[in-house]
Amino acid sequence: MTGDPFLPQNRIAYNKDTLRPAVLVAALCLFVNYYFTQMLDTETLRLYLGFAYGIQIIILSYLYMWRHNFLLIRLLQPSFLTLMYIGISISLGGMAFSSGNIAKLNDEIVFYSLRNVHEIYYIITVCLFTLYCVAVCSPRTSHRLNYATSILTPVTKRSLNNIYIIGTVSCLFAASLLLTEGIVSQTKTVLFATLVYILFIDKNKARWIIVALLSVALAADSFDSKREVVFGLVGPAYMIFRANELKQIKMKTVIFITGATFVVIILILAMSIMRGYGGFHENSGLIAALLLVPSYIADTRIISLISLNMETSYLFLHLHNAVDGVLLYPQMSSNGETYIRPLFIGFIGDIAGYKPDSILQLYTLYANPDFRSIGGSFVITCIGEAVWNFGWYAPLFIAFLYYILDFVFLIAVSKSNNSYMFGTILIICGLQFSLYLARGSGLDLFVIYVVFGACVSAIICTLLLPFNNRHSGPRRETQIKRAPSVLKVPC
Repeated sequence: MTGDPFLPQNRIAYNKDTLRPAVLVAALCLFVNYYFTQMLDTETLRLYLGFAYGIQIIILSYLYMWRHNFLLIRLLQPSFLTLMYIGISISLGGMAFSSGNIAKLNDEIVFYSLRNVHEIYYIITVCLFTLYCVAVCSPRTSHRLNYATSILTPVTKRSLNNIYIIGTVSCLFAASLLLTEGIVSQTKTVLFATLVYILFIDKNKARWIIVALLSVALAADSFDSKREVVFGLVGPAYMIFRANELKQIKMKTVIFITGATFVVIILILAMSIMRGYGGFHENSGLIAALLLVPSYIADTRIISLISLNMETSYLFLHLHNAVDGVLLYPQMSSNGETYIRPLFIGFIGDIAGYKPDSILQLYTLYANPDFRSIGGSFVITCIGEAVWNFGWYAPLFIAFLYYILDFVFLIAVSKSNNSYMFGTILIICGLQFSLYLARGSGLDLFVIYVVFGACVSAIICTLLLPFNNRHSGPRRETQIKRAPSVLKVPC
């Protein structure tokens, strides 16, 4: 059964009968996985970690999409987005270590010194399974739809055609590229999301060309931070999937995603060349770097270099090293302190006389104190942070956290209308920031980024409001007929 799960005319847009088999089949795979790996010795399991994770992710992702009728919008649900991001990263990273294609010798030394390989694998597997269960058992909520609840005037097609709006936001985006320090650097994230919204809501014919040029500009400015470009693609994906949420994944969709992935990989390789990877001159221009990509791919170390560029071996190593450290030294556990850190930031912490350390600070001091002394940091994914705080109880907190994030996402999508700028921009930014959380930047930074993004979004929408009113005429209250019954967000 298919349909739009967020509109009242299709209140039953999912098949209730798929929940039980989706959970039971996944649970069966989990138990089979456990008993099979029990028969392997430590060194054998160490070599096959990447393949084991890969098989899990393939099975879980298929069951998830089958459960939700292969609806495109479900690809962006926070729990599933996190599951795929971490799962794919550690699968490819594990395969890179197994094949010996690692760029840094010290990383191999750390990998082969991990002691609790079976325990590490089990706890990470259970955390992945928890993310899956949260994703397939999406939270239900009872509410009535009301698309006229936005605090801002809807942005009309007529006003969005105005070149002044696109030009103004483009100039602001260009200026924001100069903001490279701290939280203010996320201003460009909000402005990028704003431009994406304007281009796609108006179905601008040149939208993909403009988005590509904006991505290139972002890549040239942030070549030392590839994730900003990659995570920024969530915006176009959301606008497309939101507009086509009635449609299921088809071959055309697969081809499009494959092509987009190829372009992103090429862009990432070019950004790596700009950073001096592969023996090339550091800080080369983006165009020069793109021309050097074929030579970069021809390098005999290409597998190890790509693994390093994509951060797959990096995330795999530090996640496993963090879990191993907590299992070896339980006294290092933070007992939830990194999660309450947002409550004590700034003057509040000064008044209370208590400022918990961030997960970046704690783990990097454990892994490499010298690197931390010069301001460096390592990320360990949201799974690593949960384990660092709660040990074997980490899956419970992950379930709680992502239940809330999924609940907010489904509410936001079901209650928002793409014609409302503020809500849509905030959803796009929230999805991007959730990827930072998944990567391991910490819950504290996620909360700060979301609050900052909401403030910047409100300012931008307020600045653009005069343009809208000038061309839209007096605002007319739109009476929207509500659903005759309470809408249930699909389970």
